[in-house]
Amino acid sequence: MAELFPTRIRSSAIGIAYNLSMGVLGGTSPLVSTWLISQTRDIAAPAYCLIFLSLVTFAALCTLHVRDGGKLA
Repeated sequence: MAELFPTRIRSSAIGIAYNLSMGVLGGTSPLVSTWLISQTRDIAAPAYCLIFLSLVTFAALCTLHVRDGGKLA
């Protein structure tokens, strides 16, 4: 993720992106979990949502590549 931003603003950009995503997603997760449980009547519905989002994240990570042509590991 650090390679997405120029070195001059890298730290600030990553900090802002992280804090905004944590505020929006972390702040609304109890509301979404309660809504999912009430709509599906399944206490495990939030876990299914996390599994789905993990698969989406994994798919996105598989499409990333190193910008300088080197290996990640």
